[in-house]
Amino acid sequence: MGKKEEEFIEAAEQGDIEKVKSFLKARQVDVNCIGDGRTALHRASCNGHIETVKYLVQSGAELDMQDKFGKTALHWASSYGHIETVKFVVQSGAQLDIQDKFGRTALHKAIYNGYIETVKFLVQSGAKLDIQDKDGWTALNNASLNGHIETVKFLVQSGAQLNIQRKDGRTALHWASYNGQLETVKCLVQSGAQLDIQDKYGLTAKDQACKGNSNKVHKEEIQCILSQPNIATQTSPNSPTSTQQTPSGQLASLTPTGPPMTLVNYEAQNTSPYNPNLMTTTNQDNRVSLLMIILSL
Repeated sequence: MGKKEEEFIEAAEQGDIEKVKSFLKARQVDVNCIGDGRTALHRASCNGHIETVKYLVQSGAELDMQDKFGKTALHWASSYGHIETVKFVVQSGAQLDIQDKFGRTALHKAIYNGYIETVKFLVQSGAKLDIQDKDGWTALNNASLNGHIETVKFLVQSGAQLNIQRKDGRTALHWASYNGQLETVKCLVQSGAQLDIQDKYGLTAKDQACKGNSNKVHKEEIQCILSQPNIATQTSPNSPTSTQQTPSGQLASLTPTGPPMTLVNYEAQNTSPYNPNLMTTTNQDNRVSLLMIILSL
């Protein structure tokens, strides 16, 4: 790379549009020249310099050109939540699902860093939800691990598959349980995630909750929720209680016989409302009621 190319790319990185224009108008550089593995468009997109990005694209910058890491301008803009840049390059024709050298798409990058507005735009523009990277991570796996609950809910509502396993056999529920992401666990269970899937070590989501990174209270609550296999599809043998899934994937209401079990009277009977050992009781009505109380919190 020559000195002029270096100065041109640096100007784009800094958003110095007048300098960028002067180089291109004088035809001193190729708009797609590469410096340190990236083009001027990559650098401008990374920093969200929207006017510079627009000028580069209008001057012939290749939207889908990949840098030395396999990332496009859309990857870089999505990684840092530069929503206006993301919108512009997508509307200009950028491909949504290009994978970098690690197998990650722009959607993966936006989700990993928690940029929900970018996530929503990409999905609504047609980004595929269930692409797996080289390690088997999906968008939902990533969001669940990090406890980005709004993103998890949006992905589930948009049709993301709940039970896709990474190379190590772990699902979104495994990762949410391990990291103590209580609200995410509730959402996944309510939406129909399978509780009994085992990873390659034979561990279920409940097993991961027992050994994972969470405080004692969250760990007990998560273990309690995960102690009810097939709660979304089974009918209690001891009562006319039924559980069904609605079209949206949410659990329908339960109607157990006898007086309702409320959180207040449950706490009056037990020292800990979320003691997982109590979930082994033979009173199926109370087990189902307790779980639904926790899921509704």
